[in-house]
Amino acid sequence: MNISKQQLVCINTIISKRNIAKEDKEVMVQGFSAGRATSSKDLTFDEAAEMIKHLKDNDPHKDSIEKMKGKMMYYAREMGWYKINGKGKQVCDVQAIDNWCMKFGSVKRKLDSYTFEELPTILTQFQFVYKDYLKRI
Repeated sequence: MNISKQQLVCINTIISKRNIAKEDKEVMVQGFSAGRATSSKDLTFDEAAEMIKHLKDNDPHKDSIEKMKGKMMYYAREMGWYKINGKGKQVCDVQAIDNWCMKFGSVKRKLDSYTFEELPTILTQFQFVYKDYLKRI
C-alpha cells in the first residue's frame, strides 16, 4: 500500500519545521525504504509510518513539550477538569482541555496538535484562566 496523503503531509511538515536539508531527507527516506526510494512520495504506507514515528520520537523539544502539556494538565486538574478512571483514580480530562483549546486557543486546535513554538502562547493563556479560577475560590 502506498503512502497516504496525510502521511506525506505529516512527514513534510516535520521536515520543514525542523529545517532538515533536502539531502538529509533523501538519506532518511533511503534508510526507511531499504535504499529503494529517495522521495517520500515513493514510500509505502508502513515505511512512512515508521519514518513518522522516528521523527516524532526524536523531537529535540520533546521534553519541553511534555513539560508544558503537563503544566496545562496540572492546572486543569486543579480546576476540577478530571475524570475518574477504571481504577478509581483522578485523571486529567484531556477532552475538556482540547475543547478549551479549540474554542479559546490562539490556533484553535487540540492540545496535541500545538507545536513547540505555539505551546508557550497557549500555556500562558491557560495560566490566566487558572489564575482567574484561583481568584474566584
